[in-house]
Amino acid sequence: MKRVIATAISAVGASFAPATIFILVLALTDPYLTIRNAIFYFVCAAVVSAAHVIFLGLPICVALQRAGRFNKTSVVSAGFAVGALPILLLFAIQAAQQSKELSLFPAFATTGIGGLLGAASAGCFYCVLVTLRRTCT
Repeated sequence: MKRVIATAISAVGASFAPATIFILVLALTDPYLTIRNAIFYFVCAAVVSAAHVIFLGLPICVALQRAGRFNKTSVVSAGFAVGALPILLLFAIQAAQQSKELSLFPAFATTGIGGLLGAASAGCFYCVLVTLRRTCT
């Protein structure tokens, strides 16, 4: 039971990490951002991030644990992939629908940002989970 609670707390932390980074960047770059809009954007970003964590990140972490490869490097690398691949797929689908070539700079820049947010989320998940496992046993 302690393991499930530790994983749930880690998943919540991993969901809030990219949302917090997103809001901080938005607050620094948008002078017209209101508190109401910031809360709305944070909630939306946290919901999207939670979906990524639950449906993509947790199954990958379970697979890494079963394979004996659950360490910081593999978790952060998997988080980068979880953050980057959906964005890259959206760009590819958009390019295919418009019968255009994929414009490389916006696709790679946005994919890289998504990957970094995913890596930050995975790093947060790993650190919280490892800390809780150490303190709860």
